[in-house]
Amino acid sequence: MNNLALWVFRLMISLLLTFLALIVFLILAPDETPSELSSRLRAEGNSAVGNYGEGFTYLLGIGAPAGADPKRLGTRRIVAYLEALSQPHDEQYEYVEKIPAIEMPMIYSVKWGGCALDQPQCIAGVLTNEMQLDDLIAFSDEIFRRYQHLLSLQNHENSLPNHFDAPAAHLQYVAQGNFALIFRAIKAAITDPDEHATRLLLADIERHRELLAQANTLVSKMVHSAAIERTISVLNALQIWELADSSAPLPELNKEERSLAKPLAGEFAAYANQFDELAQSKNLFSFDFRLPEWTNRAALKKNKFLNRLAVRTRYFIDNSERELGGFSTAEIHSEIGGLDLLINPIGTAFIKIADDTNYDTYSARTQDLNRKILLFNQIRQGRTQWAERGEDSMGFYAEGDTLVCFDRLLPIQGQSQQVCLLKAAKSEPSS
Repeated sequence: MNNLALWVFRLMISLLLTFLALIVFLILAPDETPSELSSRLRAEGNSAVGNYGEGFTYLLGIGAPAGADPKRLGTRRIVAYLEALSQPHDEQYEYVEKIPAIEMPMIYSVKWGGCALDQPQCIAGVLTNEMQLDDLIAFSDEIFRRYQHLLSLQNHENSLPNHFDAPAAHLQYVAQGNFALIFRAIKAAITDPDEHATRLLLADIERHRELLAQANTLVSKMVHSAAIERTISVLNALQIWELADSSAPLPELNKEERSLAKPLAGEFAAYANQFDELAQSKNLFSFDFRLPEWTNRAALKKNKFLNRLAVRTRYFIDNSERELGGFSTAEIHSEIGGLDLLINPIGTAFIKIADDTNYDTYSARTQDLNRKILLFNQIRQGRTQWAERGEDSMGFYAEGDTLVCFDRLLPIQGQSQQVCLLKAAKSEPSS
């Protein structure tokens, strides 16, 4: 080997060793320390844990069979989960609930044309079929009584440890109870068109707004928002048809009612808890053999992931709290480079998964609710002139002779993208 060839060979070896050293350094690079934002979000997400309030306990058991005690069932579900968490378990542990929680029949099983009660034509269908309305009221008697009791209780916040497999409150029964109340308000309007129906609906809206502000899960936020939307539609229709007394304008949603701060802090805490478990796993990868523990440290930098997730979470919280007209529908995505994949392959994979969840779809629904409140107020105040579609600053436009609508900020799968209320012009209910 001549001198030139030897020099080239040594250079290649040096470059290879340098490259391998760099790879090793990157793989074994130390994790970041938790950022102030990451630590704060985690603390906020865990702030309600252990505070098993009456409302939350009752909600966990609200689907108990007729005659059973929802509070007792809710307590059993809490105890069973906490006992399971306290037991030694393998690294692939996943909680599977064995206590039945859904027993009450759903109102949906009684048909009224398959309509949704946020649509004027569907409200009219119920109004014009009093026999079916009576059947719906009788069918929903048990869930209505439970619903009333639930709303009278305090402390509805989810207080179980934040894990993605924790027992879920069956909030569909909150929606069912709201349906049951609406049926009774419509019956009151038919029987004696006075202020009783208005009081009943306004009180329900007010309580759901309180719970909307307190909600610390995404699903509870959406359930309370949907209940308010639905009830506003019914109140508007009954007032337009002069079956209920007029009401004062509804206040716009305040910052706490719009905000996803509590739900997204809970989501963040669940991610943090999951990554704690992953980091402590002795066999992070699903092989038939165990890899050295240093491979965990090499593949997963949990704080690096959580620090990036915290920034993303903060964006969605800030966007959810914007006032009418300031909400952004632009999608955001994390910037991921080749070094990220090398330094933190598992954390980076989870960042990509997180990118697939657009939390703006949730906050857009509260923004739409706020616009619906504004539209309701403008109708009640006698506005009669409406711009063409796309010309109004809030997006309001006339749809035919009887409706005024707006398009949702972001689409909701399986639902109409139009939100409509009856105009002040008289329109008789018809099936």
